[in-house]
Amino acid sequence: MEVRRTRRKKICAAMILQMYSSEREIQNVLMIGQTMTTSPILARAIRRNKVPRVHAFAEHTVLQYDDLDFKFHFRLQRCTVEVLLHQLGNSSIPTPENSFGGTKALTLKKQLLMFLWFAGK
Repeated sequence: MEVRRTRRKKICAAMILQMYSSEREIQNVLMIGQTMTTSPILARAIRRNKVPRVHAFAEHTVLQYDDLDFKFHFRLQRCTVEVLLHQLGNSSIPTPENSFGGTKALTLKKQLLMFLWFAGK
């Protein structure tokens, strides 16, 4: 993550040096002055906010839901989801055990919960 941020800053610095010839123009860009309004893409690249992310939501937070919260978010009871998982477990849906490269495959339970959350909203 830190490597990406450092790389992005280097790219922005290179763009600034190519776009603006004098040191004063570069300072105006970095200080978010009048020059910044002429280059909104560059302004966004420099001032990009970090987006907060929730890690392992399905594995930790969803397990702590009580039955009412679970049904509210997924529109099914927890036992119904378990039955669906058991029935789908015998199908040929890709699982982490039989994935073929690329990004790591999601567990069947996580795939089902994502779908139910999406369909229920």
